[in-house]
Amino acid sequence: MNGYQCVLEPTDDNRLIFADERIQYHADPGMRTQPVNASIGQGHSESKLKQHAKDGWNRAVAQHVYDAVSSWTVYHFHDTSNTAAMRRTWPVRDNERLRGSGENLAAFLYRLRDEEAATYSMIVDTIRLVAPFFKEFKLRPKKRKDDTSLELEWTQKNTDYPFHASQLSDGTLRFIALATALLQPKPQATILIDEPELGLHPFALNALASLIRQASVRTQLIVSTQSAQLLNAFEPEEIVVMERKEGESLFRRLEEDELKTWLDEEYTLGELWQKEVYGGGPVHE
Repeated sequence: MNGYQCVLEPTDDNRLIFADERIQYHADPGMRTQPVNASIGQGHSESKLKQHAKDGWNRAVAQHVYDAVSSWTVYHFHDTSNTAAMRRTWPVRDNERLRGSGENLAAFLYRLRDEEAATYSMIVDTIRLVAPFFKEFKLRPKKRKDDTSLELEWTQKNTDYPFHASQLSDGTLRFIALATALLQPKPQATILIDEPELGLHPFALNALASLIRQASVRTQLIVSTQSAQLLNAFEPEEIVVMERKEGESLFRRLEEDELKTWLDEEYTLGELWQKEVYGGGPVHE
């Protein structure tokens, strides 16, 4: 197992530099390979990981770490306004990976339809669970000057009339983007999703929790949420509570033993969070 660790510290001129940056390799018991926990530099302002993967010592470890870290994606589907990129046309050639704000959602779905038919069908079926009126995407590339673009069009049941993405509600459009991100066939090494519950119907939150569980088997998934209902779908050991203390952000993983009395009384994790039993609420400093 490979690892990456860094410590950042502020400078007098309001920059951040690496107090230490290091790569790690934890060998499995019984293997002849040696563990690695090596610093690749201190005092620099830009990561040396890429350069170390090219010509440093322990290049193999550095390359594995670089490939993983450079693929991390933060998905933030908050902007579903009338001018949001998800609702507008986008170059069809930009379809290799779903971008962080979902601006190439139509192009990415277009590629999945042609190259990953099973995944595409799964996405469509999942959308129908929370939007029963939804029938199918209508993905029609159009030639414009020197480029080919695509708009997220769709049809509903009992009609073949094509609707624009602008005719989807904010919550439905967000769920389409979330389902696509979580069901994509080749997810990044780490996926981060910021407040996916925004604007979703309570029924859609249950489907979202199931998608998160499925995706977590295939990749490392970090989800930030302020939804009590979404918390209810997970176990204590799967939840990390973030709190502020003296200007610092502290992260603490929940343990079932400390909540056993409450859980035996059939309180949910969402209810306990709202009661501030295990923290995570506003802090006055």
